[in-house]
Amino acid sequence: MLVAKQRLRTLNIISAVLPILYWSIVLFFFKQFGINAFAGAKLITFLFAGILYLKFSLTFLKTDLLGFIKKYILPIIPSVVCIIVFLSTANYFIEIKDKNYSSLLLVIFLALLSCVPALVCYYFFSHPFRTYILMLVRKTRNKLLPANHSKIQEL
Repeated sequence: MLVAKQRLRTLNIISAVLPILYWSIVLFFFKQFGINAFAGAKLITFLFAGILYLKFSLTFLKTDLLGFIKKYILPIIPSVVCIIVFLSTANYFIEIKDKNYSSLLLVIFLALLSCVPALVCYYFFSHPFRTYILMLVRKTRNKLLPANHSKIQEL
């Protein structure tokens, strides 16, 4: 419990520092870059948060950067490529004549539909995800089928 409170405290500190960093960068660079200072501040703040959260994740998972990339990042790449290919080919089927809800629903449907092959790719490329899915299937099967299922099949 104490470890969880410490980790939560760390996340709260990071979340509190990010707006201060963002507005400091905007105020410091607004005279030189104008409205582009907002975009630059967003980029720098996002990179800062990403580096801190990566460091936090590496210590939480007790792994090094190479192991983290190998175990968690590389399996995602085929799924992302699958989504990009699916949505880029689906782009030809989207006909937006005017701004209406049917076009929005079509875009949402295609985005959700692209997640199915991406999850299948992720299932085959990520060992932790595959293990978790198989465990869920086993638990669900054990709950749905009675304990004496073999006796029922014999009858």
